[in-house]
Amino acid sequence: MVRHDDHALLDCGDGRRLDAFGPLVVNRPAPGALEPRRAPERWAGAAIFHRGSGWWGADGAPLVEAGQPVSITGVTMEVRLTPSGQVGVFPEHAVNGPWLEAAVRARRAGNDAGTEAADEPPEILNLFAYTGLATLVAARAGGRVTHVDAARPSALWARRNAELSGLATAPIRWIVDEALSFVRREARRGRRY
Repeated sequence: MVRHDDHALLDCGDGRRLDAFGPLVVNRPAPGALEPRRAPERWAGAAIFHRGSGWWGADGAPLVEAGQPVSITGVTMEVRLTPSGQVGVFPEHAVNGPWLEAAVRARRAGNDAGTEAADEPPEILNLFAYTGLATLVAARAGGRVTHVDAARPSALWARRNAELSGLATAPIRWIVDEALSFVRREARRGRRY
């Protein structure tokens, strides 16, 4: 079992993965999980996703999108059962959280030491930012973050995660735009991150 805060990868195999997000246990597609399941007994009782028919409970009843706040790499992310089979967080990205936080803090310390403009937080650009895990980690570490995602629902979800994490007033620019278009405009403006 691999655990990051309130997430645990319980098992995988036969093209599926079994994750626990706090008390919510989900069984969803994982095309790369080709080996047999190692702990078949753990799979009973999980919410299961089937392409084309959505999420179902262990009792056979359809499930609706419901929010479950969980702590992942020190920030609060709301996990939801979406119609696409996603849950709003890619837990495998959690391993990057400590590195990102240390890099932003080190850059901030360099700013404070006079290597850049004193008291200016580092500018962080998060493209394809989804529901904001990296955005929130960088903001908590002292960065000024520009969060860019083309999907308005993802950006709204990220703002909700910022509120849940106590970062609603952090210096985050929330941009709903296609990443390449945004970056081209920023380059023309001479803006650097």
